[in-house]
Amino acid sequence: MTSIMTHPDHSTIEQTRETLRALRWVLSGHAMSGLQEWHRASRSPVFAAEPVGTDTRSEDPAQGLMLAREELGDCRRCRLHTSRTQIVFGDGSAAARLVFVGEAPGFEEDRQGRPFVGRAGQLLNKTLAQIHLKREDVYIANVIKHRPPENRDPLPEELSACRPYLLQQIQIIEPKIIVTLGRFSMMLFLPDAKISRDHGRPRWVVWQGKKVLVVPLFHPAAALRNPAVMRDFNTDMLKLPDIIAALNTNLLPTDEVITPPVAQETTPSEDQLTLL
Repeated sequence: MTSIMTHPDHSTIEQTRETLRALRWVLSGHAMSGLQEWHRASRSPVFAAEPVGTDTRSEDPAQGLMLAREELGDCRRCRLHTSRTQIVFGDGSAAARLVFVGEAPGFEEDRQGRPFVGRAGQLLNKTLAQIHLKREDVYIANVIKHRPPENRDPLPEELSACRPYLLQQIQIIEPKIIVTLGRFSMMLFLPDAKISRDHGRPRWVVWQGKKVLVVPLFHPAAALRNPAVMRDFNTDMLKLPDIIAALNTNLLPTDEVITPPVAQETTPSEDQLTLL
């Protein structure tokens, strides 16, 4: 900071101004729709070595996820099991501080048994690379684990049947940030939000007595269909390193916390899940 103030030049001053604008946005909790340029540091966004707040995560979240998958078994808890090829549980690091939650598997996901491996997944991988992250650095899951026929919207009973398993995954991993992809995953954590209005805006949510930062984004599949949505999706993804940095340095405001109805459902019903 001393060198910046002692030997300023035009590029340094401009970059500092952009950083201050970014921090001002994060602190205020408002969208950065007015910012046209976004300067990024070359280093990868890394979560603080000492996690923000008390870290009470499981000693072995990888084993926890493995047991959760075994408990799910050959799931037949909703009608989707009659048409799916594979269960798509999740993919990535069990120690991730950043979790992406999508809607449902598509054709390629159903075929391969992994989330976001089709065209939408390729876009997600590309934008992760732009912020110096890989799939192996994060965890990726969907609200439901089976592909709906013809990629239709999931039905309420399907969402209800699958929801306990997603919440269990989050409980095991205990991420610091959840990035929702699309309106179905957004509504799980932010039931009063609107994707067109609230995309890219981080919000605190209480789940099982703990605060987690939720950042709603458009689904990458929607971005592939609409150039305007693509611009918003790319812009919002490029905000993530600065949101991570603000979280690491305790700069995010904590006065506005949302407790959605789903946050109160900490354990599945006995006929759905016994592991918890």
